[in-house]
Amino acid sequence: MRVETCNTINVYKAVNSILASLANYKDIQIVFGGVPSTNGKTVYLGEPPTHSQDALDAYLAHGTHEIHHVLFTDFTNVSKLGGLHPLVNALEDVRIDAIGYRKTPGTYFWRETYLERMLKRGRLPEVNEKTSPAKLLCLSLYWHMTDKTLGYSFTHMLSQSSQNEFIRRFGEDLYEELSALAYSAVTSESTDEVIAYAKLIAERFIKELSLGKNRRKTSGNSVKKQAEQEAVPAKNTSSNSTGSDAAADRKLEQKFTELFEGENPDQFDIHKLLEQESRSKGKSPDLAQGSNSIWPAVRSELTQSIDEHFVQDLEQYEITASARFRKFLNSNVMRPRHLSRRGKQLSTPALAGLMVGEDRIFTTEDTVKQPSAAFAVLIDRSGSMDKRTMRTAAICGAVLCRLIDRVSGCRASAYAFPGMERNTLLEIKRFDERSESVTDRFAGIRSFGYTPVCQSLNSAAAILSNRKERRKIIFMLTDGLCSEEELLKERSKVLTNAGIEVVCLGIGRLSPLIFDLQKNIEDAFDMQEALYELLEATMKKHAD
Repeated sequence: MRVETCNTINVYKAVNSILASLANYKDIQIVFGGVPSTNGKTVYLGEPPTHSQDALDAYLAHGTHEIHHVLFTDFTNVSKLGGLHPLVNALEDVRIDAIGYRKTPGTYFWRETYLERMLKRGRLPEVNEKTSPAKLLCLSLYWHMTDKTLGYSFTHMLSQSSQNEFIRRFGEDLYEELSALAYSAVTSESTDEVIAYAKLIAERFIKELSLGKNRRKTSGNSVKKQAEQEAVPAKNTSSNSTGSDAAADRKLEQKFTELFEGENPDQFDIHKLLEQESRSKGKSPDLAQGSNSIWPAVRSELTQSIDEHFVQDLEQYEITASARFRKFLNSNVMRPRHLSRRGKQLSTPALAGLMVGEDRIFTTEDTVKQPSAAFAVLIDRSGSMDKRTMRTAAICGAVLCRLIDRVSGCRASAYAFPGMERNTLLEIKRFDERSESVTDRFAGIRSFGYTPVCQSLNSAAAILSNRKERRKIIFMLTDGLCSEEELLKERSKVLTNAGIEVVCLGIGRLSPLIFDLQKNIEDAFDMQEALYELLEATMKKHAD
């Protein structure tokens, strides 16, 4: 897929499918926003890039790396490392990329392409005579282990450069000793073993620096053997601790932090540079707020509804709407269409008719085209929705889902925006749920926050893009069209090109007309009738 011909939804669909398959479709949240990182459960990829092929390659490279972190890194003890985190991170990154290469060899080329392009742009961290001891240690081991285990085309040069600087300062014997420990770390079975080896490396490095010129003069082979022998106990004790008490660990972390000499460790974290690259292009520091961001739908707990008349009003509106809807569906709307055409196969019995002038000798092929549609109902719950409007919108959303689910071939899901958590949608109903079973969730919707219309459209479109139904429709109820009029007009074109239909009920006298199928109302009193008219107009359209 070339980026020049893709839009945000296509990028999402491609990347999400690739990463989901890499994750073996486990329950891993992939968030197209936020700062590129992972916390062990959720992978934050930043805003989907559509401006160049390089950007898409970087996106896939970063995504595969973080997916493998979620699958194979134990985050339990990583957050407690303090000053040792940069060293552990460098070793764990190599271990994870090596595992990824063995599991899915194709990801190797994304990683190599990504890092090579960053090298050409001068975005990779370098070492020189002013580099702090801790930074030099982390980078020299990272590049040496990457070159040794992965062998990217350009890493030997980086490995040799950092190795020469390390040996010039601290000696070849120490470099070989620490490299032996690092190799044991990147080929180990678990994150705990990596942490144990990292602590051993830090201890030896600090000890050698304190000895100064009195370094041990030991041959390379004996040093490697000694290092491996002393490192073996770390494997056996790595499940809970590395054999040293908490006070000793804190002291070690403090000493190692001092060796950075005031430098920020993030400046040489390879994968933090993706964020810096995005910011250098003038994007918002909070990438989850960008117009291309796609947020996850989170099923947060809602407060228990105290509106005793909600269900009663909902059922009353449903009875009225259902009667009209049944009559409407009895017309030739959303019914299977029988298509007939002359086929390419000869009809043997018909050949006998040639002698009497019958020329219809081909078989007739009959097909049935079953209409189908997937709906994502978006309900605005921003602070500008007053209590009466919010309640009416919730009732309309619930009835809309009930009516849609009764049509053969149609399924509905529902979301409120913004979500309870930052940069999320609030999931009200899934496609596989009965609408009647989630009435209490509709009743629990309360006004809150601002109106992220653009991000909500992106997120709903992303959810629909993976559905198999022929038509994919976003049905939105909102009063927030005014503030993002130009941006929404552009977004409407993008969604249309991606095969996503948008139906909008605008609330407010000044709501601009943006979408092809849109009605505006001035008061919540008119919402139910306007919503039903939009539903009829939507159902009259046939899929291509």
